[in-house]
Amino acid sequence: MPPKRVRVSDMEKPKSSLSWLSKFLTVCVFSAMILGVAIGYVFPQASSAIGTLSIGTTSIPIAIGLIWMMFPPLARVRYEDIRKVVKVKGSKTMLLENIILT
Repeated sequence: MPPKRVRVSDMEKPKSSLSWLSKFLTVCVFSAMILGVAIGYVFPQASSAIGTLSIGTTSIPIAIGLIWMMFPPLARVRYEDIRKVVKVKGSKTMLLENIILT
């Protein structure tokens, strides 16, 4: 039996465009760095204020930032589907409960 021919038009085309966050991640990171340096330059007391937000040798703002950054990849969050989830009735309450409990 000869192999079945598949037309190129019948095949699924790969997704060629990146998400907004993927396209501009570097710009966002550098903007945040510039903003942080500018805040430290304009408000020198900001450094000591942030320094007081620590428990022992652990900086609470840095810990929160690391958790905020690492949770989505570890939980395999798909950012493009978040809008669909939020539109469902009762989903905002469910999401808030999950955030509080975890």
